[in-house]
Amino acid sequence: MTASSADVRRRRACTLAAAAAVLALSAAPAAAQQGPVRLFPSAPTTEAAPAPAQPTPAPAPQQSQPRPESRSLSGITAAPLEAPGAAGVGLLEERTGGLPYRLWQGTGAELATTLIAKLPAGAPSPMMHELAYRLLASTAAAPQPTPGAPALLPLRIEKLRLIGEAPAASRLAEAVPEGDRSEAVRRALLDALLAQATADAVPAEACPLAADGVRRFDGPYWQKAAAFCALVEKRAAEAQLAVAMLRETGHEDAPFFWAADQLSGIKPASLKSLPAANPLVLAMARAAGASLPADALGDGAAPWLVASVARHGPAADRLALAERAAATGALPPAELAALYAAQTVPAPPAAPKTAADRAAVWQVLSRQMDAGLLAVALEGPRFTPFYAANAQLYAETVSALPPTPGLAAAAGRALFAAARPDAARAWVQEARRAGDEAALRALWPYERVADAPAAGPFSPEMIAAWRGTQPPGTPKPQLDRRHTLVLGLLQALGEPVASADWLTPLTDATVDAAPVPDAAILRAMDVAAAQGRMGETVALALVALGNEGPAAVHPEALFRAVAALKRVGLEREAKALALEAMAAAGV
Repeated sequence: MTASSADVRRRRACTLAAAAAVLALSAAPAAAQQGPVRLFPSAPTTEAAPAPAQPTPAPAPQQSQPRPESRSLSGITAAPLEAPGAAGVGLLEERTGGLPYRLWQGTGAELATTLIAKLPAGAPSPMMHELAYRLLASTAAAPQPTPGAPALLPLRIEKLRLIGEAPAASRLAEAVPEGDRSEAVRRALLDALLAQATADAVPAEACPLAADGVRRFDGPYWQKAAAFCALVEKRAAEAQLAVAMLRETGHEDAPFFWAADQLSGIKPASLKSLPAANPLVLAMARAAGASLPADALGDGAAPWLVASVARHGPAADRLALAERAAATGALPPAELAALYAAQTVPAPPAAPKTAADRAAVWQVLSRQMDAGLLAVALEGPRFTPFYAANAQLYAETVSALPPTPGLAAAAGRALFAAARPDAARAWVQEARRAGDEAALRALWPYERVADAPAAGPFSPEMIAAWRGTQPPGTPKPQLDRRHTLVLGLLQALGEPVASADWLTPLTDATVDAAPVPDAAILRAMDVAAAQGRMGETVALALVALGNEGPAAVHPEALFRAVAALKRVGLEREAKALALEAMAAAGV
């Protein structure tokens, strides 16, 4: 007799329940242990990268790996604080760099959750990363209730992890009172903890949380997490029973079963593709010493994964992945500096092209300052997504140097791109003192965006002079696009750009091939900014700029995002985005 589909479902439910009971009962004693869960002795251990070589001629980047109680980001200090309710809990308040408490005032919960879910996670823009972090981590009154809208807090926690802020994500979840933690909050917390697992240890809170989840909730997510913990706690029989029962119920998750077989010592079927790794599979593969399929770290890989493998993955892959993670803001400059300093590399070539080349340059400059080599280090990544992150890496070194002739254009541009306008102005002043007209013309758009009064009156002659500094042989369409970028950004920031000022790029204007955000995004952003809804405006601006970031999005979308941010009082951030975009575009 053939069982009915209802019978099959009942049998599978009973099987899962039995597996959950076994895991819950067997996990209880183990959950009481203190400290990180140590993994198998045979699992490879990857030590943290050592600090940069000493002595150095100038300060190393100030930002260090986030401590459990704080997160330093562009001078902003994040500290846990008491929130007025679980929905509004946060790590930042306005006086410590957060956005205003009423940032969601006037925005409905359904719209807020939709926008948070749409936030890009991999844009090569440190300022976009900072804005996203502040939006997600700020203590704020909850948006206006909308019937049936998803809860905002779990989305905030999950998105923090996705942008590479797993420690902040776990702290945000842990700040929620125990009685107010929904299943979604607990899942987001466990994912954030698993994302921080290393090759030889799992965060101490992870396995007790998984065991508690099995007791509280149904579903394979908790059973898989508990099975992983059973394996790392050497309760192999319970783990294998749970994995077998998941297979018996028809649960489909090839990466999990592959990783479980790796941990169990069973020869698994090969896993040829893993386009979207999750924290559990990464933690399991790392514990087993198994390599992820190549496509797991492809161009579309999430910043949290790229940063995690850069910190703890195979040595041969770490530098290139570290630069990718730094470009998105997921890896702080100080960690990139430490990775550069830890590598064994040959002498730097005359024209550095690879991550290893740039590490070699960093090591030489850490031992002895050389103005010519510093210029190569600053200018090498121009026209690449890594430029702004590279500028941040060297910002402390360049800021501490006395301005010298011949280096003003490269140093000033890098400091403007790194959102260090005050330090950049010292190099502009040096160019004026030395009569370096070429440097002054090259830096004019940056000085103008950062501080229009200091740059003097706007005039067509100044922008024509800047255009004359562009490299010989630059194709006219490329020149015109940069020209348009400068004029459009100045106009977005309030400069009185006249119609006649557009004549030069207008003469041969064509349709720009850059991606254009959906009109609904741009129109909604304009309305939100006009009505002063800050959280909505920031989220829509980030969504409009997208995963390609300010340098690659359609210029009109960039102009409107910059104008919108300025309109809601975020002028510093608007200018920083404009400076990043100009530098990355080759202005």
